[in-house]
Amino acid sequence: MFSRGHGSTDAIWQREEPVDEAKPFDIPKREVWEAFKKVKANQGAAGVDGQSIADFEADLSNNL
Repeated sequence: MFSRGHGSTDAIWQREEPVDEAKPFDIPKREVWEAFKKVKANQGAAGVDGQSIADFEADLSNNL
């Protein structure tokens, strides 16, 4: 991922280091569930991680 450097007046883009944790912040399970239902309903494509809806749903208990 790329992000703008903070505190810089010019738009310097820098490479972010990968996060060791699965989620760097808490995401309520309810929000993940609601988002999953919306994506499934509109037959959304896999995200940047390449995980399809079918793959996500196959391991739903661990993904929520």
